[in-house]
Amino acid sequence: MLTKLQKILFYLLVAVTPFVMFPRTSELFEFNKMMFIYVLTLGIASLWLIRSILEKKPLFTRSPLNIPIVLHLIVMGVSTLFSIDHQTSLWGYYGRFNGGYVSLLSYISLFYALIYLLREEGERAKDFIRCLIMVSIAAATGVIAWGLPGKAGADLSCLLFVGKFDNACWTSQFEPASRMFSTLGQPNWLGAYLAIQFCFGLYLFFRSIGKAMKDRVPTYLYGGFLVLSYSAILFTRSRSALGAVSAVALLGLAWFLLATRQLGAKQKFKAVGVILCGILAAIVVFKTGVQKIDVLTTPGAWFPKKSVATAQPKPAPVPYVSSEISESFDIRKIVWQGALQLGSQYPLFGTGPETFAYAYYFVRPVAHNMTSEWDYLYNKAHNEYLNYFATTGYSGLGTYLLMICVVVFMAIRMLIAGNKETDEKLLAAFALLAYITILITNGVGFSTTTINIFFYLLPVIFMAFAVAPGKKHPEPVTTTDKILVGGILVFFIAGMSFLYNYWSADVQYAAADSFSRTNDYQTAVGLLDKALKSHYEHVYEDKLSYSLSNLAFLAYYQHDTQTADRLMKLAEHYNTKSLDASSQNVLYWKTNAKNQYVFYQITLNKEYLKKGIQALTTAAALSPTDPKLPYFLATYNSLLWDEEKDREVKKAVEETAMKQVDLSIVLKPDYQDAYMLKAQLYKKFGKRQDAKSAYETLMKRFHIPKKDLEKEMEGL
Repeated sequence: MLTKLQKILFYLLVAVTPFVMFPRTSELFEFNKMMFIYVLTLGIASLWLIRSILEKKPLFTRSPLNIPIVLHLIVMGVSTLFSIDHQTSLWGYYGRFNGGYVSLLSYISLFYALIYLLREEGERAKDFIRCLIMVSIAAATGVIAWGLPGKAGADLSCLLFVGKFDNACWTSQFEPASRMFSTLGQPNWLGAYLAIQFCFGLYLFFRSIGKAMKDRVPTYLYGGFLVLSYSAILFTRSRSALGAVSAVALLGLAWFLLATRQLGAKQKFKAVGVILCGILAAIVVFKTGVQKIDVLTTPGAWFPKKSVATAQPKPAPVPYVSSEISESFDIRKIVWQGALQLGSQYPLFGTGPETFAYAYYFVRPVAHNMTSEWDYLYNKAHNEYLNYFATTGYSGLGTYLLMICVVVFMAIRMLIAGNKETDEKLLAAFALLAYITILITNGVGFSTTTINIFFYLLPVIFMAFAVAPGKKHPEPVTTTDKILVGGILVFFIAGMSFLYNYWSADVQYAAADSFSRTNDYQTAVGLLDKALKSHYEHVYEDKLSYSLSNLAFLAYYQHDTQTADRLMKLAEHYNTKSLDASSQNVLYWKTNAKNQYVFYQITLNKEYLKKGIQALTTAAALSPTDPKLPYFLATYNSLLWDEEKDREVKKAVEETAMKQVDLSIVLKPDYQDAYMLKAQLYKKFGKRQDAKSAYETLMKRFHIPKKDLEKEMEGL
């Protein structure tokens, strides 16, 4: 009974996880998938522990991976202990969720629980693995089917969540018609997932080739899945996934031709030809999104039509217009540069797992300011290996690479072993190729919940056939056993309760965020208070702090000074708590500065402006290349200039404001707002000629018509 339950939960893990999403959480995809994985891990791990107790069997099996895994867990634990943000390192960055220490424990628990299950299954382990693979590609087929209508402008997610069968429910950042992402959340995530499933499809396709003609229906189905999944990868326009799946497809086909001996050459070449023709047809019809390749698949590219040359007037030259959207790879190279620098500054254990979103500000290259995503928050290094280096140092990256090397070594050893069955080698070969797709896509991206499931479960395939079956010697259940089982059940119930509170807290946090955007701060504060009572997150405290400060302003506007004063103190309290939890979080120092400005508006007390300047100065020390920080420092000093009466102090504040706005322009030479602020400050400080020159520079540099600045330039 316990074995069947474990199997069902593993089937659910690979079949349901890709589909899990919910519209009322702060993040539609990854948060809900992570919660679902935690729930299944609790169930699977509890059954694993109970079986071990009742069956009197050791929890762990000896394997070459044990030492790398233990080392990795220790290093990640130490990195979490010395993290700049313990909460984030434990649970993952709030918005990505995957990658924290708790999620790592979850994936490793699944890894060992699956090994235990296969060990006890003995000869039936092979059948279970094949069933798991078939369930996985069935789920992948469903994921593709879910995403296809979106290509035609009718997204199933919009139909499910808002009741409209179109793509209108997505923002401009999500365009399913141009790049399919289905239920995975981003095109690159879907592409990486389908690359793994393509390898599973190749295994099942080639395995079915040797069957008699009357049993060939599965062969055609698997062949159809291969063409479908490759086409879906083309629809994602994910270059990393396309490159990965194309490379492993060629490797897999070559291995099949060279390594399988039970089939005739004609049969093998026919199978390989069918797959290649299907892939080429998909490329010709749907294109790759890579111009150099797509040109070759255009009709007439190979055999252009001859035409009679006639004298034609030369067309007028078209002026080159540079795109405002930066090439994604160019931005990633800048982020990678920052990740390398960050890892070099924190070489031993990094800044802590999943802290890249905050730590990247420490070393953010100035070149990032000249990209179209200059004010985006980068919560990952967009390279899993550099992300490990930046956040966990050489130790974390080293143990992570050690795990990978041992997995690849085990796979190769299995492939060259002379005592293995052909089917086992076939499975090992394509499991290795699936694993390689993860290594490739992670090289220009980052791991997600769905990908990490396969990253930690695929190595089990290389171990499954080498693990000796467990001995069946039933022993009587003792009182101690019953107590231990009872303790596990209590832990399971407590864990489920914790996860429910975590999930419901996020729902309340998401609702609060929506209300705060419509300036309904009273409702937002109530929801955030409930969220904090359900589950602690300093993210909630930060949002609550800012909502309270705005609510204080509304209370003051309604002449309720007592309530305004109380709310101001509460806002300070929660901001202080969030900074205590994450003292090097630039975002929280910015919240502090914004709060101080609101308090200044309420009280007209210049001390709040000074506190705001202190908060911005601290933030600027943490993030020295952010042009917005000196911009706001100039603005705050401009306000302080209005309040100061002493001439010497006033002059010093004026100089500081001008230095800060100049620094903002140095950091981002195309920062239009900073140029405008500089001109306004010159005008405010009575330097008319400098102000006039600054406005002229603004008009010339940003092609602003003079009439648009006439009001600004009055009196100059």
